[in-house]
Amino acid sequence: MKKTILVLTILFINLTAFAQDSLTIKGVIKGLGNDNVFVGFKGSNYKASANNDTFLLKVKKQLFPTDAVFNINTGGNGGMLNRQPLNFVIGQSDLTVEGTKEDYYLASITGDKENNELTVYRKSFSEIIKKQTSLRELYQNPDKEVSKRALEESKIVFKAEMQKEKEYLKKYPDSYASMFLLYRMERKFTAGDYEKAYNSLTSRYKTTAPAIEIAKRIRDLQPTAAGKQAMNFIKKDKDGKEINLENFKGKLVLLDFWGSWCGPCRASHPHLKELYSKYKDKGFEIIAIAQERAPGDEARNKWLEAIKQDDINWVHVLNNEEKQKLDLVKTYAIKAFPTKILLDKNGKFLMRISASATDDLDQMLKKELDN
Repeated sequence: MKKTILVLTILFINLTAFAQDSLTIKGVIKGLGNDNVFVGFKGSNYKASANNDTFLLKVKKQLFPTDAVFNINTGGNGGMLNRQPLNFVIGQSDLTVEGTKEDYYLASITGDKENNELTVYRKSFSEIIKKQTSLRELYQNPDKEVSKRALEESKIVFKAEMQKEKEYLKKYPDSYASMFLLYRMERKFTAGDYEKAYNSLTSRYKTTAPAIEIAKRIRDLQPTAAGKQAMNFIKKDKDGKEINLENFKGKLVLLDFWGSWCGPCRASHPHLKELYSKYKDKGFEIIAIAQERAPGDEARNKWLEAIKQDDINWVHVLNNEEKQKLDLVKTYAIKAFPTKILLDKNGKFLMRISASATDDLDQMLKKELDN
């Protein structure tokens, strides 16, 4: 009898510990019916079947706020809806989800400080997010005119979103949503401004996964931080002429890392041509450094063909050539294409950005060369 009581006591303790180690995620997604819902974080995946739009599942609590995604399936073939997932946070508290199947990526998730803040963020950006989602679907339209118009409109939406996001960071520096947002905004800042934005946010969430990744990105870019001397290089251009970066001192030099395969890189060329025409006689030069994905002679052919097609008449070098001796992509810690690095007249770093839709380069050239 005593043995039985002991076993039951141990079982009760274990069950209690399990209950205390888990949290409940419950909710209502209108239109969900009896489809499945999914939650994933830290390599773990949880699944539950809904009942008349209502679902409930238990997941393991996390000591610190941990990024998670919520998703649903189509109900037809078991695949996910062709929409972005709903981002949220797993912590210590039970959570409640409310939304619709059509726009579940904008659903409300509440129950603790972090998710309440993310819900406020989603609501304030809901119209922009919906617009972006509909435009992404139009990109795939077989009608090229429809696809082209969607792309042009998306640029306008992108700029509006970027401005709104930066205002959000300034308004809510103590919010987890701001840290999560900044994690996704690397290409919307110059490298220097990205670091400043990170330093302006609360230290409360500096141990979370987004903050750790942001800090790593900042550390990786320290060799090209503003004010440091740029690494010199000597490479041959497309005509076989030796290009020595040292010889360009006295000019503002833009190192444009690109490739013929890179759509955003080539989409930035028309505006670069405008800037080059405006400032080349005022002491501005572009050295385009291409990284091609094709092997051998094919890389060179694709590179030269893209230069011709885009009619970009500035200095061009191909990183693939003699890469074993000097890899400029590695030297300058290039992680994304396009990346644009502006050097001052003394060959020191002025700014670095991995995007084409901001006006940071325009503003810097205006400041430095429009006297």
